[in-house]
Amino acid sequence: MSSKKERASFSVIGTSFPRTDAVEKVTGATCFFTDLDVPGMAHAAPVVASIPFGRVLSIDTTAAEKIPGFLGFISARDIPGENQVGVIISDQPLFVEEIVRYIGDSIGLVVAESPALARQAAAAVQIEYESWEPYFTIEASRKAKGPLIHDSNLACEHRVRKGD
Repeated sequence: MSSKKERASFSVIGTSFPRTDAVEKVTGATCFFTDLDVPGMAHAAPVVASIPFGRVLSIDTTAAEKIPGFLGFISARDIPGENQVGVIISDQPLFVEEIVRYIGDSIGLVVAESPALARQAAAAVQIEYESWEPYFTIEASRKAKGPLIHDSNLACEHRVRKGD
C-alpha cells in the first residue's frame, strides 16, 4: 500500500486542465447533434407529466394528430424491449407505463416535420391523471401507507466501507 504522500502526488483535485475544445465551442465551430439537419429529417418533442405523483389514466393524441406535420406519438407501449433506464435498480422507465413519479416524468415523444411543429403537437397531447399526494420529506415517506413508488419507499440500501 502506498503512503498518503505518494497517493497525494497523483491527486487531480484543485488542478486546472486546459480545455482543448474551448476555442471551437466559443466561436461556434463545434458541430453538436442539434446542429444536424438533413432533408426529410423528423423532429421530436417530449410530452411530460404535469403532476408530481399519480397514475396515467389516458393519453389522447387527437388534437396533436390534427396539427399539420404531425408524424406520430411514441410511448411505453411502442417499446418492443424492456422500458428501463434505471442505473442502480430497474425502477426508472424511459417512458411512464402507468405511474408518474415527478413533474416532468417522460410520458412519450411527439414526432413531427419540424421542431416547432413537434413542440406544438406535444403541447396538444392531453393526459388524464389520477393524482396522488406526493411525499416531500423523508419523514412523510416513512409514515406513508400508500401508494408507494417501491414496496417500502426505499429504493435500495448499500453499505459503504472505507479505509484499511
